[in-house]
Amino acid sequence: MQQLVLSHFQVGSILRAVQEGKDAIEVSLDLSLTTNRVSIAPAGHVALPDGQRLSWDILERMAKDDVGCYVIEDNTARKIQAFSEA
Repeated sequence: MQQLVLSHFQVGSILRAVQEGKDAIEVSLDLSLTTNRVSIAPAGHVALPDGQRLSWDILERMAKDDVGCYVIEDNTARKIQAFSEA
């Protein structure tokens, strides 16, 4: 599986599914190229298809960032940023 990348759009869908009491949701983990099943655990996290887990706290922080994209690594989210030296 390639790197997992999420924006506030995908995270918002996951959090809505949590609020609706669903146990899983189909969502894109590669910025809308494909979709995958994400399992929602009542213990406060979601389980991604590659075995990683993200806590609801991490998801809520990502959802507040309207312009950021995040790569998922080692069960956490790292904001993708690039800077120009020009």
